[in-house]
Amino acid sequence: MTSGNGMQSQQHPDMAQLPPTREAVVEQGLRIQQETAAERDHLRREVSGLRNDITGYKVAIEALQAQLAEADSRVASSTMVRDEAVRRAAEVETVLASMLALGRAFTIKHQPHITGDGDHEDLNTMSSNDRKIAIEMAQRRDAAQYEGRRSGGVDDMAGSPHRYNRGDVG
Repeated sequence: MTSGNGMQSQQHPDMAQLPPTREAVVEQGLRIQQETAAERDHLRREVSGLRNDITGYKVAIEALQAQLAEADSRVASSTMVRDEAVRRAAEVETVLASMLALGRAFTIKHQPHITGDGDHEDLNTMSSNDRKIAIEMAQRRDAAQYEGRRSGGVDDMAGSPHRYNRGDVG
């Protein structure tokens, strides 16, 4: 007897020979079983490859999530720095506006209190000790002018040219 693959099958002596229709059914069942096993093996290899791909994608996703978290942290940090800078700028603006308002209220002109001419040193070229003395004298003069305005009295320094030399310090 010949099977579908061209080989003669050996029959056991006790077995009765199957009719040709049954033998065809058996051969068809074996062929289907082998085809199914081959397809299963192919699908197992495909699933294994897909699992490897999934693992790679998971690693990539975790790396991207770490980068996103770092970017979010940088944005939050930059926002805090910006907010602090805006707060400080608002404080400086408020102080400057207050100083300008005080200057207008007391009619302080926008000019330097200490000026230099050929006989006197400029504040920038003075030694630190001389600069301290000049600033202290200017503060005393400003305080005296303020007290004169406040009390309604005469400002005895109104005609002062606002110049000081080292000999004026006593």
